Amino acid sequence: MKTFKKLSILFFLALLCVSCSSNDEDNPIEGSDGFLTAKIEGDSFSSIEISLSAIKSTNQNGTALNMQGSNSVGNFIGIGIFNYNGVGTYKTGNAVGNANSLTYGTVNPLESWISTLIAGDGTIEITAETDTHVEGTFTFTGEGKNNSTKTITEGKFRLPLTVQ
Repeated sequence: MKTFKKLSILFFLALLCVSCSSNDEDNPIEGSDGFLTAKIEGDSFSSIEISLSAIKSTNQNGTALNMQGSNSVGNFIGIGIFNYNGVGTYKTGNAVGNANSLTYGTVNPLESWISTLIAGDGTIEITAETDTHVEGTFTFTGEGKNNSTKTITEGKFRLPLTVQ
């Protein structure tokens, strides 16, 4: 009975500690400069911090925002927005003239699944942009070789921003 009582107290204390801990879903990697996470067919994907980038460039054709992140084995997610106008929602895969893109790629085996032009279907939402970072969410179904598809959900990012 004493053992049960002690285990019950330990369980209660552990539960209390977990429920009181900070859980900031907007920044899942505490203390980091950025993150890119998603679910690939339900499996967790998380980029390593050194691989993260967002580059905003402007030329005579308009402004583009290109973002990426890769995990420790080299699998990656790439996000491209053309005619970028800041905070807002951008579609992929919905029109021949829409070059916005979402890509998931693996290294082993070497494959990729993309949503762009009229392939796949995706949404990118930019929720915040500062001088140093861009934040948002994304989801898409990408098309690969042999008519294969991958569904990427719960995509979130906060990436260091470089302006060119």
